[in-house]
Amino acid sequence: MKQLLLLSLMLLTFVGVNAQDYTHSVGIRGGYTSGVSYRYYFHPESSVRFLVSSREKGLELTALKEVHRYQLFDFVEDLALTYGVGAHVGYQRWDEAKINGFSVSVDKRTKPVLGLDALIGLEYHLWQAPVSFGVELKPFFDVFGKDDFDPHLLDIAFTVRFNFN
Repeated sequence: MKQLLLLSLMLLTFVGVNAQDYTHSVGIRGGYTSGVSYRYYFHPESSVRFLVSSREKGLELTALKEVHRYQLFDFVEDLALTYGVGAHVGYQRWDEAKINGFSVSVDKRTKPVLGLDALIGLEYHLWQAPVSFGVELKPFFDVFGKDDFDPHLLDIAFTVRFNFN
């Protein structure tokens, strides 16, 4: 309850901020690859995003170069199409069972992971507050990791961002 009240007060403090007048955003991403993100806008239509996320008991840092296209539809101005490419690096952990005669032992394994990412999504910027909501598809594949080549084409997520200067 306190968190909701604090968030409401923050939003009311920034009433009247235009959706395209900011240069930074921080947010959360909830999906297969969930985490927190920071975005820096070089221009209203170009940004770079850094995502610290968890996946498969590991941790990853993803960097994406993004392009934003506004005014796609006549009926809504604050909806943006976002697309981009990038890469990720981190590590994965898993349990590996070994059978030795009649006994079973479990080894904890860790391996670095490295891969390439793409992104396409829709993001709605609130006109009255510096907040945006989005849904995105971030297909990626690991070129090095637990499984050497491991494609994931359906990493769908919901995002919430707080935008500021």
